[in-house]
Amino acid sequence: MEQVQYHIRCKKDEVNKAVLLPGDIERADYIGIKFFRDS
Repeated sequence: MEQVQYHIRCKKDEVNKAVLLPGDIERADYIGIKFFRDS
């Protein structure tokens, strides 16, 4: 399985980098975290 790098923007407007699997993206979207693809 390939991991994809994303920028995570938190509610505090803090931007962090994380390497997540596609399943983690769905889970994080459920708790209200927005994901932006790292270009």
